[in-house]
Amino acid sequence: MSDVRVRRIKPTTAKVFIEGFPGVGLSGLIAAKYIIEKMGMEPVAFIVSDDIPPSVTVMNGKILCPITVYGNDKAYIVVAESFIPLHILNKVASVLFDEFIDSKNVDLGISLGGSAAIPPPMGKDRRVSFIATTENARKMAQEIGLSEITRGLIMGITAALVGEAYIRREDYLVLLAESDPTRPDPVAALALVETINKLLGRNVDTEELKKTIREVEAQHRALHNHIKDQLKKSGIDEMSHLYYV
Repeated sequence: MSDVRVRRIKPTTAKVFIEGFPGVGLSGLIAAKYIIEKMGMEPVAFIVSDDIPPSVTVMNGKILCPITVYGNDKAYIVVAESFIPLHILNKVASVLFDEFIDSKNVDLGISLGGSAAIPPPMGKDRRVSFIATTENARKMAQEIGLSEITRGLIMGITAALVGEAYIRREDYLVLLAESDPTRPDPVAALALVETINKLLGRNVDTEELKKTIREVEAQHRALHNHIKDQLKKSGIDEMSHLYYV
């Protein structure tokens, strides 16, 4: 079995857990990183494994490790800055639940991602839909007007986390914004941030994201292309968390 472990650098507790790994249009990752920046969150732990190729990303002078957990007294947010081998994702999900959800009495887990829309709706707000593991989580999403996805297939880390949540009977939501799978899609990320604000009663300012759409897209283009290449090498043709069937 793959060895996946946590290296903690700062103890903290929070009531919300958010995942933003790379997916369709990198919308979940872009949204998660924007929230991290606006909330002034610092790394509290790293997820490490000998199965993760040694690599770091440097952006704006900051070193970014493959899997980092950010946190404060309000939330944990975990993001990945590179392709994570598919065969360790179930173990990564189990470790995240053991160390940051079950053991810390987190009330709600959320995965942020995109659902492929070709072409995405232009000039209109991107629709955000949800998948829920419990009736309580379902009610939370419905109360802010989100529509439920009732048929489909989830893949990747999101699937692993949802499976853990369902087995452990934890409240967990997958939030998916209509996204362009051919490029980084910060417009979809904006829809996810606005949905988090409604869902959690937060006030993460989105004005900067609105003003820097093109810059954000350019910043993430290299990672988007890298992830697509790695997925193809793994036998996956579409860079997607969810396929409608």
